[in-house]
Amino acid sequence: MRVPKRLLFVQPITTSPAFPNFQKTVLGKVPIGALKGIFTNISPSLDLVPVWGTKTSHRSTWDLMKSGDVVLFVRNNIIEYSSIVVDRAESALMGGSYTLWADSNYSLLIALDEVREFRLPIPQLNAMTGNSSKRVFRALSALSEEGSDRALDQLSGDLGEPLTFSPPIQFNEDAMKAALKKLEDNESSKATVVIRKEQDLLKGVLFQGRSLVECALCGREFAPGPFLWCCHIKPRAKCDALEKVNPSVVTPMCKLGCDDLYEAGFVFVDQCGIIQMNPNAAWTSSLEDYYQSNLVGRACSSFSPLNASFFEWHELNIE
Repeated sequence: MRVPKRLLFVQPITTSPAFPNFQKTVLGKVPIGALKGIFTNISPSLDLVPVWGTKTSHRSTWDLMKSGDVVLFVRNNIIEYSSIVVDRAESALMGGSYTLWADSNYSLLIALDEVREFRLPIPQLNAMTGNSSKRVFRALSALSEEGSDRALDQLSGDLGEPLTFSPPIQFNEDAMKAALKKLEDNESSKATVVIRKEQDLLKGVLFQGRSLVECALCGREFAPGPFLWCCHIKPRAKCDALEKVNPSVVTPMCKLGCDDLYEAGFVFVDQCGIIQMNPNAAWTSSLEDYYQSNLVGRACSSFSPLNASFFEWHELNIE
């Protein structure tokens, strides 16, 4: 009996909404509860699963996928990430209570594992596989068995270790209720101390002792401190008692422009995770320059299903 060989697939993610979708459900992953009854080959012990989706027009390529195959994600003609296929399933999940992507056409789903950061120009991949050096991948594509074998033989030692992304922080309501009660009981007469300790609690969870952290809006890295703050997505004054200590209510933003533009309502993050300009704000040429240089077309790197409601509150309540 012939054993099927591993195939190599190439998926472009250069344009919007492909890259924001990739950030949200592959890098950010999807809560296992949202996938109940859809996949049959993923461990129920997992909390989060990287998921990708494609349109039914790519069914013939998607049908070739099997567990163990490799998917390479490409931006601007450079492979940036690799991953392993765990399972695939067709589902109208987007019409349910949990929305993966704003576009409901991506119903051919792929569960992934071992997402790795990887860099290889497409012309080099083409050389490995025997394709024309000018070949460009514009949609989900499968390489031939022979081409896949050639590439995987040469890449097997170069893919590196799986990325250890910080997943969206799960909110343990009981634990946070206990933490809040402890703060209130110990400092009931000193509201400013409660706020400071509450902020310290959130900062510890958000930054996790890292020396450099990426601003969720502009993507630049800073040491947590005067230039990078633990910022509330929804203003603390508008949060209820549980929201105040929910780790998902905060996100890292730099003080070189992003935090102030967000807090003042000049920019917001839409429900696809894309940073948008508020046309009603009092923009000046300097502020517009900052937006165009640092934020236009970017996806918020921390956007996830766990904080989407906080970003939505901000969007609906800016003037």
